[in-house]
Amino acid sequence: MDIPTSGFTVAAFVVVALPGLILVGIGRWARGESAEDRDVGLSIARGSVFAITLTSLYLLILGESAWRGVAAGAEPDTLVISDTRALALTVLGLYILIPAAVALLLNMRHVRWLQVTEARWLRVPRSRHGYTMTPTPWDHAARRHQASWVKVRKSSGQWVGGWVTRGSFASAYPEPRAIYIDTAYQMTSDGNIGQAMSGTGIYVTIGDDDVVIWIDPTRDDTEGKRS
Repeated sequence: MDIPTSGFTVAAFVVVALPGLILVGIGRWARGESAEDRDVGLSIARGSVFAITLTSLYLLILGESAWRGVAAGAEPDTLVISDTRALALTVLGLYILIPAAVALLLNMRHVRWLQVTEARWLRVPRSRHGYTMTPTPWDHAARRHQASWVKVRKSSGQWVGGWVTRGSFASAYPEPRAIYIDTAYQMTSDGNIGQAMSGTGIYVTIGDDDVVIWIDPTRDDTEGKRS
């Protein structure tokens, strides 16, 4: 998809695409991804219908004032900004805030409102289903365990592992699963962690048949010791 550069194409994007993107984004956030969301053509069609319907209602209710701040240019397919603030308010109100509010209403059964601790009068929407944008369990575990032990049992039965420090790194979706352990440790044949391999790091690719064990020493349900 090319980035719109001219005033006309930017306006077309705002009118035809932006409200639809907001609708799809809030829908996924509220209810999670559905099978239909993976059909790109269907998502684009629904978003375009939503955006065009909104624009039609704006024109029906507001008339020419819906286009405040912008006018046709001297040449074909060109637009001229006549009032910057009016245009900004139009885009912010009609094509961002209202589509977001409508999308929230359409997904209200999937949303709950939580009170903000710092401002008890304020409530913010949250998904009832606890949906997260984290794509895989591997991504969740790799991001969560920043200072912990990790043990990997390869499909061959070999164990590798060590201490995950700031110098360690784990790949995330869509890249293949892999981890670089900055401080490697010797591993016994039954998966126990031995002595540190001074000045040694290890890179491990994670296959479908491999088992990864994270041990967080700060958790109460773990001993926090090498085992």
